[in-house]
Amino acid sequence: MYFKKLEVFGFKSFPERTKLVFEPGITAIVGPNGCGKTNVADAIRWVLGEQSALALRGSRMEDVIFNGSVGRKPLGIAEVSLTLSNPENFLPLEYSEVTITRRVFRSGESEYFINRTPCRLRDIKELFMDTGIGTEAYSLIGQGKIDLVLSSKPDDRRYLFEEVAGITRYKERKRTALRKLEATEQNLIRVSDIVSEVKRQIGSLKRQVRKAERYQETFEGLKELEIKSALAEWSRMKEEEALSLEEAKRVKDEREKLSANLSEGDSRLEELRIKLLDLEKVLMERQEKSKELTAIINQTESHVLLLRERREGLSRDKKRAGGELGNIEEKLSQLQKEIKEKEAELSRLSQEREEREAKVEEGKKSLDEISRSIEKEERETEENKATVVEIVSREAKVKNNLAGLKVTLENLSARKRRLKVVEEQGRIEKEKVEERVKVLSTSLEEKRALLEEMKREQAKLQDRIAAFHSQLSVLRDKLNSQRDELVASSSRLDFLQDLKRRFEGYQAGVKAVLQNRERFPGVRGTVADLIDFPAELEMALEAALGGSVQNIVIETAGAAEEFIIYLREERKGRATFLPLDSLRGYENFPMESVVRWEGVVGTAFNLVKFDPVYKEVFSCLLGRTVVVEDLGKAKSIVQSLQEKSSSSGIGSSLDLVTLKGELISWRGVVSGGSKVKGGGLLRRDRKIEELRGKTESLKKAVSKMEAEEKVVLEDIEKLSRELEILEGKRRRQELEKAGLENDYSSVEEEKIRKEREISLLQSELREVEDDEERAGKEKEELSKELEELEQRNEVVQERIIFLQQLIEKEKDRQAELSREFTQYRVELASWEEKERSERSNLSRLKESFKECIEAQSSRFAEIEEADRRRVEIDKEEEEKEKVLKELFEKRDLLAGEIEKDAGERRKIISTVNEVEKELKDRRSRLGEIQDKIHSLDLHNSQLEMKMEGLKNRLSSEYQVSLEALFQERKAEKIDEETVSLKIAELRARLETMGPVNLVAIDENKELEERYNFLIEQLEDLIQAKESLQKVIAKINRTTRSLFMESFEQVREHFNTLFRTLFGGGRADLALVDESDILESGIDVIAQPPGKKLQSISLLSGGERALTAIALLFALFRVKPSPFCLLDEIDAPLDESNINRFNGLLQEFTSQSQFIIITHNKRTIAMANVMYGVTMEESGVSKLVSVRFQEGEKDKGVTKDALLDKERKEANV
Repeated sequence: MYFKKLEVFGFKSFPERTKLVFEPGITAIVGPNGCGKTNVADAIRWVLGEQSALALRGSRMEDVIFNGSVGRKPLGIAEVSLTLSNPENFLPLEYSEVTITRRVFRSGESEYFINRTPCRLRDIKELFMDTGIGTEAYSLIGQGKIDLVLSSKPDDRRYLFEEVAGITRYKERKRTALRKLEATEQNLIRVSDIVSEVKRQIGSLKRQVRKAERYQETFEGLKELEIKSALAEWSRMKEEEALSLEEAKRVKDEREKLSANLSEGDSRLEELRIKLLDLEKVLMERQEKSKELTAIINQTESHVLLLRERREGLSRDKKRAGGELGNIEEKLSQLQKEIKEKEAELSRLSQEREEREAKVEEGKKSLDEISRSIEKEERETEENKATVVEIVSREAKVKNNLAGLKVTLENLSARKRRLKVVEEQGRIEKEKVEERVKVLSTSLEEKRALLEEMKREQAKLQDRIAAFHSQLSVLRDKLNSQRDELVASSSRLDFLQDLKRRFEGYQAGVKAVLQNRERFPGVRGTVADLIDFPAELEMALEAALGGSVQNIVIETAGAAEEFIIYLREERKGRATFLPLDSLRGYENFPMESVVRWEGVVGTAFNLVKFDPVYKEVFSCLLGRTVVVEDLGKAKSIVQSLQEKSSSSGIGSSLDLVTLKGELISWRGVVSGGSKVKGGGLLRRDRKIEELRGKTESLKKAVSKMEAEEKVVLEDIEKLSRELEILEGKRRRQELEKAGLENDYSSVEEEKIRKEREISLLQSELREVEDDEERAGKEKEELSKELEELEQRNEVVQERIIFLQQLIEKEKDRQAELSREFTQYRVELASWEEKERSERSNLSRLKESFKECIEAQSSRFAEIEEADRRRVEIDKEEEEKEKVLKELFEKRDLLAGEIEKDAGERRKIISTVNEVEKELKDRRSRLGEIQDKIHSLDLHNSQLEMKMEGLKNRLSSEYQVSLEALFQERKAEKIDEETVSLKIAELRARLETMGPVNLVAIDENKELEERYNFLIEQLEDLIQAKESLQKVIAKINRTTRSLFMESFEQVREHFNTLFRTLFGGGRADLALVDESDILESGIDVIAQPPGKKLQSISLLSGGERALTAIALLFALFRVKPSPFCLLDEIDAPLDESNINRFNGLLQEFTSQSQFIIITHNKRTIAMANVMYGVTMEESGVSKLVSVRFQEGEKDKGVTKDALLDKERKEANV
């Protein structure tokens, strides 16, 4: 497999679509600095999936899009496509060619394609995993990155060896498996917690289910009894309603007859009023016409006065225009004289200007001739200077080489001296190493004891955390119980408050008033809203108030009447109103004596609480109601009242009500059993208050427990942090221990290395002597070349001096001609300015003359217009005088007609007053009939309200329609007392049950199903955890085996290639931590020939580059990558090392394709294809490609020619 083609569009400095075709072997990319060579390498790295903008030499990914230049606009997209040959399915795809495409837009969006099919970035990375190709692989060595192979930390260097071993994919699978294992363990914890919680909820719901079933059974029995009682009451009220409606019909017939008589009188009155209106309309029109005539007269008189003023103004204008004509004629004469003088002066100035223009043209020609001569000689001088620069540059290079050879010879001599003392130093250092071994052994023992103590402290902390977790579990059980109770209480409270907001339980008319109270101000609320009472009085007050709890308290009787009209017109039902301005309660009633009777709790009026504003309301409703303990005491009191009523009058109209809700009138009428009409509203309001208090109490309890939970969690978190800190310290101590053990091993190895160093000294000395002989010969050749360069430089310098003297003389002549030319131009500009000034003055005088002529004509026209206007004004004034006379005559005639109409109006008004008096008497009688009708309607309304309340109560409490039940089943005769007692018993039973969760049955079923499902999930998670642990163990075994096998091979090849590139020395690789092969870093050990083993950071730049190249090619030998991109990695190498590097590169071309960005001639000479990158247009890169075998034959293009072009562009 190899790279076939790279297509770039809009990427960095390539705004146009650019194609690079690659062949097997070596492809070189050359060009001056800054022309965009490295952008080709960036494009390859980017299309292979690079995600770091910094690695692409930018700050964000959008920086790779062409950002515009002087002549080009920025682009909105960057696209790179890389085509690879895949003949043997090296990549796991069934295609002989694979094209990877990547796009990025300025919006930040990215797209990825494999063979034009959209894919993910992850798909591309997985495609190249373990192939040696990729953004992090050893096949891409960017500019300046070759040194990073050595300067990186041992752990960071490991990725190269993993890529060679082919374990990258395994490690990715392991990371995925570890993530899944961690997620599985978290899910196990979470599901276990949920299972415990669900099990606890099931236990709690079992009790609620049994309670809900008992509640439903009791509720259904109560519902049936309530329906029977309601049907009997509904039947009775229906009969009463029929009788009341018949009486109302009779009275309304009488009202219709009286209304007909009133209509006839109203018709006669209406005719008289229409006649009066017609007469008043005629009278008004005539009066209006008289006003219009008067206004016209006044307007005409004003116009006459205005005409007289205009006549006087015209006389004044004519006089003024005559005076101005004389001044204008005098000015015209003066202007004619000045114009003739200016024309003569302008003719003289024109002749002078033409003479000076001829002198300027002659001077310009002379100046151009000498300038061309100077330019030619300066060009020749610059060419000679460039030649001098080239000669001097080469001289400097030769001198530098000579100086370098001198230093090299001195260094070689110094190395000889150093070799003699190395052996002695080695023995001294060996003794030091043995002493250090003893110190390290002692430190290791101390470190192990410290670690044991830390482990004991960790165990204590873990025990304390477990105790807090146990406490937290108990607390959370209690907290969840309180939260369940809070949810139930809040749900019940929200349900009752929602009923109250929607006015459920109220009659239709009352609901309509409350829902539209904003339309008619003055509504204070219903009786149920305004009263407050103890819980034990609930049944007594419901019996005492009955349907009155739905009465609406309103500010005025007028407002009440508006609501009644609204309800009747909108057919919204009926409502009873209690106006504060007209309602009067009971007065002067001796209730003090009643309260002292046996069994009396008190008067209802005094037992309830309300705002003093509503005193009259509750006095009217409860002022004569007494609350007694029970029915027996009530009967005794009534009997006593009946005996005393005839003498004292105390018992008259007095009602008694028991605490259980039985109602007894002073006449002995008893009612009781179930709650009376309107029942439930008082209880609902009281229940809302109870639930609100309970909810607040529960919220406080929950908040308190949550605070306790928070404290326990904080304690757990605090201990966990301490445990984490201790664990961190332990890990650091473990690392220090591992470091000490590693140091111990290193010191032992150092001892062995010292012994081997001594044996290498003699071979290194022979190499130094050979290097001295080669350096001497090279010095003689360079000295000869330097002498030839100095002679050539002398000849060129003499020619430059001659040309500079000649240029100086010609520049003096040029300066003299330039001064003369400038003087001519100044004189010409002066005369041109004078000529322009005189022309401007002449134009101004002609313009003034023209203005005077126009002014003269204007004054003649003004005088003529004034005479004409005076004649017109005289004629118009005469006509207006005639019109005034006619208008005065019309106004006098109209005044007589107005007086006649006013007398007729007075007669009609007298007749209207008589008819209105007669109609008033008839309306008085109609009002009496209307009051009787209103009384009957009020009775019917109250009856309807009671029926509506009964119907709404059954609808709200049991969701049944009373009217539908009445049609379906007949009302049964019932024993009201027995039924009432049974209903009270059932209600009491429901009350004692307290809050009931009716949805507990369904919830319990759902929880049991969920519990079974969670148990299955828990078992699946346990199996998944065991399976993942087995997979991870297998991956670890496989990766450990593959890594060690490839590591040993790389280690062997690295030593061999190092010796080849350096011509000796030795190199090795070592694992930092051999006990942890899967994560251990890798150290690089290098010893160039003639040097003792030292840190890699102390090697020279060239030595570091050769070492890194040796390691890179060692990786290639073990696992050749199909291709390799090298960006200027040969820059630090000298010529001798370049030859070794190129030889090695040529050896590997049989198995890998190489793309090299370079400036080195020898490296370029090895290439099969060369691409030249140029930047003819600023900011825009272009390619020139040459395949050398063809180029040398067909085009005559050589590598040296292309390199010369590169140097010239770099100089520019």
